[in-house]
Amino acid sequence: MTGSRSLGGSRDGFALVLVLLALLALLGIASAAVAAAMSQVRAASVAIQVLAARAAARSGLETVLASTVGAPAASVGGPAVELAADTFRNNGAWTVLNLRLSAEMHLLGGQATTGGVAYRHWRAAWWMDPEARIATHRAVVESAGTSVAAGARIETTFLLGGRLHVAACGGRPVLHGVFSGAGFPPTGPLPGPPARAHRLGLLSWPVLQSLATAKLSSDPAPANPCPSCWQGLVVGSGPTEWTGAGRGVLAVDGDLQVTAGASWTGLVLVAGDAVLRGGAKVTGLLRAGGHAVLESGATVDGSACAALLGLASASALRRPLAVPGADWTGPFAGGSR
Repeated sequence: MTGSRSLGGSRDGFALVLVLLALLALLGIASAAVAAAMSQVRAASVAIQVLAARAAARSGLETVLASTVGAPAASVGGPAVELAADTFRNNGAWTVLNLRLSAEMHLLGGQATTGGVAYRHWRAAWWMDPEARIATHRAVVESAGTSVAAGARIETTFLLGGRLHVAACGGRPVLHGVFSGAGFPPTGPLPGPPARAHRLGLLSWPVLQSLATAKLSSDPAPANPCPSCWQGLVVGSGPTEWTGAGRGVLAVDGDLQVTAGASWTGLVLVAGDAVLRGGAKVTGLLRAGGHAVLESGATVDGSACAALLGLASASALRRPLAVPGADWTGPFAGGSR
């Protein structure tokens, strides 16, 4: 009887051990499941933070591209300059930096951090520089062909000298390197296809139209109430006739006729033919996709300074434009706040 009870107790103890082992196994499985679930929760949280940081970085870039106007503060080869900064939900913050690579090429970096996660989106951008734009000209009159009648003239003597309401600009190194000396020609070919004659770098014709300070129709332009004022960007669509006195940038998507006695000081960009009637005068630089015709008594007084001031007066044109397909993006280390 006693031996039988001892054998039963051993069996009970063995069963208890098996139960404890099973419980430990279940506990291990449960712990692994909880750990896996927590890991997934953390991964999901990080993924959400990455998405939030990416959205903020890109949003900051789009905000800067849409609203920034004026000259860039960054210098070529210098440190990155902050363009804008703000905060977003969950103590996140974004910043847009500008790194200037050349006179008109920039890298804009949208950087955002939230919850220890950092994300950066770099985008190449073109930002017009008036001096660099004027320095692209290689002749006072650039066109598919130029006709200068007897009694008409194209002056190249004072390209960097002053005029009435136009200060001398010989101290600007980029312009001095292009326009100084006696070798700058009065006429020359277009620097690119004729379709680009009335463009400014990446500023296409539709963009120029949207940024114009004044628009001309095919009818004669009304009298300018302030002939000595800089008018910024004036555009004309189709055949355009200029009859008064103006200053700034005159861009025409079609043919331009400057009537007898009319004048323009600054930069003239014409998609088609540019005809200067007798007594008409342009002080600055002229580029025409078609033919440039100077009738007897017409004058083009070559002035890089007038063209520079005309372009600088169109302040709305000085804005960063994203270069299509040129961007780099991704998370990076060091985002803890």
